[in-house]
Amino acid sequence: MFEMSETLTQHSEARNKAVIFDFDGTIADSFEVFVETIAEVLHRKPLTPEELDYLRGSSLAEIQHYFQIKPWQKPGILLRGRHEVANKMDRVHMFEGMDEVLRSISEKDHTIFILSSNSKDSIQTFLDKYHLDPYVSGIYGGISVTGKAGHLRQLLTQENLRAEDAIYVGDEVRDIEATQKVGMQCISVAWGYSTLNSLREHTPSAIVSTPTELIDRF
Repeated sequence: MFEMSETLTQHSEARNKAVIFDFDGTIADSFEVFVETIAEVLHRKPLTPEELDYLRGSSLAEIQHYFQIKPWQKPGILLRGRHEVANKMDRVHMFEGMDEVLRSISEKDHTIFILSSNSKDSIQTFLDKYHLDPYVSGIYGGISVTGKAGHLRQLLTQENLRAEDAIYVGDEVRDIEATQKVGMQCISVAWGYSTLNSLREHTPSAIVSTPTELIDRF
């Protein structure tokens, strides 16, 4: 399955020299560690296999509702969650085929960055584990879960890039919303934390369902 809006064409992609990736849910399959960490931080009993199956098909908003997380709890959960996730990075696996995606995009002379709320050290540990470090030019980790558009603008400024010179690749609705505020194209992947329907409703530049389809966009 591949979906494309008129705003993303092969010609426009040829000019894009920076590809900014989200990490969790896009490159790394950290879902089980993510929800287990939330349960631990909230002092809930361990999740059952049935709960994990249910939550895997849920959006981030639905997961938040399931755990009854209040808005004021989010910063504390994120802070403690980063520490817990860092201790479990050995359980975070790469989505199959993403090594080939990064290799292929890098070999086509595109510059790759990672922008994520996960910590820079945890991301670096993951890249080293899967031998992906040579393909990534920069890691912007530890960003807040809100205000992603601002972090994108900071990255563009620091790397001396224009929004039209970059494409963002992510799995969440908030990725689409942030890129639209910045004026950047966004390719949404359908194997992450947001449902396919929710991605469609927010009209990213394109939606891909496999890493192979993502390679074809470059």
